Amino acid sequence: MKNMLTLFFFLLMIGCTGSENSELAWGETADQSSVHVTPLTFQNGTYDNQIEKFEVTEFGQVAIIEFEAANRSETPVIIDRDFYYGRFAILVDDEVTGREHLARMDLDLFPFDVFIGELQLGEKVETSLFIYTGPGEIMNLLYDGEKAGENHHEVKWSIPHR
Repeated sequence: MKNMLTLFFFLLMIGCTGSENSELAWGETADQSSVHVTPLTFQNGTYDNQIEKFEVTEFGQVAIIEFEAANRSETPVIIDRDFYYGRFAILVDDEVTGREHLARMDLDLFPFDVFIGELQLGEKVETSLFIYTGPGEIMNLLYDGEKAGENHHEVKWSIPHR
């Protein structure tokens, strides 16, 4: 009986991880929710590859992702700190720990100049993510159109590497 429960739990966990998100090509639009998102550009600032106004130390990096958000719902959508923090993340393969982790943009900690406000029905806006993290490979941009949960994301895009 114990082996049967262990097997059931293992199969349940496999079913709950990884299978719920779809992978899109960079520049392809995620249209699964009321806010359609299209990633436009990606820059990675490191100690050896500094980006003006976004300096980092040798123990960190910054990901700058420009994207377009389009409101396809029946009502206005609020674009605020919770929108950026709750719906977007980057997946990083941490160089120090060897583990993958999610990094997010927090406008409370870093008040970047990004679009904040109400996105009206049919309106589009270009805005950005500025995400600081430790050293490692930035692998994916993740998006959850409906802010379902901390580790659930509907869509992922592979980061374009040079």
